[in-house]
Amino acid sequence: MNGNKHNRFFPSPKKLAIFDVSNTLIDRQRTLEHCFAKTLEEFTARWSSDWPDWNPADVKNRYMTEWRRKRGSLLRTREKFEARTACLAYALKPYPLEVTPSFAHSFFAGLKSHQAREAVAVPDALRVISELSGRYQLAILSNGFRADQSECLEKLGLTAYFPADRIFTPHRTGARKPAAKAFLSVSESLGVPPSGAVMVGDSWRNDVVGATQAGMDAVWILPSADKKISLRKAGIRRIVTVRSLGQLLGFM
Repeated sequence: MNGNKHNRFFPSPKKLAIFDVSNTLIDRQRTLEHCFAKTLEEFTARWSSDWPDWNPADVKNRYMTEWRRKRGSLLRTREKFEARTACLAYALKPYPLEVTPSFAHSFFAGLKSHQAREAVAVPDALRVISELSGRYQLAILSNGFRADQSECLEKLGLTAYFPADRIFTPHRTGARKPAAKAFLSVSESLGVPPSGAVMVGDSWRNDVVGATQAGMDAVWILPSADKKISLRKAGIRRIVTVRSLGQLLGFM
């Protein structure tokens, strides 16, 4: 691998580019909205034809609005399930359908299945990964389940760039991001020192802080960033902030 040319962002050449999946390669919000609509259709089809005022788009919007309001303060898995159930009940309140815990479990299991099979890529994902594959070794580092990540990558047409031995999840690394062990497991497995790797992701804590503590540089994807591209340092490590994945091709 040739790595990137010397530049003001990464003066030392990089041989390995490690990517997060959710909100890095996959547009999580668009995927959620698309799959929620499909799951809703599957779970209400037997009754909705009898509801003269049925408006699935309104149900989806009510759910998304309520979920955005609640999700920021939730930490535990049980809390999240209870909050999602409450959001679903709120969204379906105008209709004669009781949202029981059993119904919610089945609904969200169906939603998760759709999200893995029908993931929506962020703009330029295939083009960016295709071009970078000629310059770097590529790998995935995710806190998700391996099977889900593989299915998503296949849906996005990225399997050729991230074969099974380049997908790293907690089951394989023995740790979850932001633990340095997770990042070091990737670089050690692929024979690249941490200084020769760069982590690309959307989470400051999991992707950026985790990578720099493991001795890697990082690219933080932050759509709301004030500048299109900016540079900061964490000790001797460098962090480049960009608004979109497509901007990587300007300096990597």
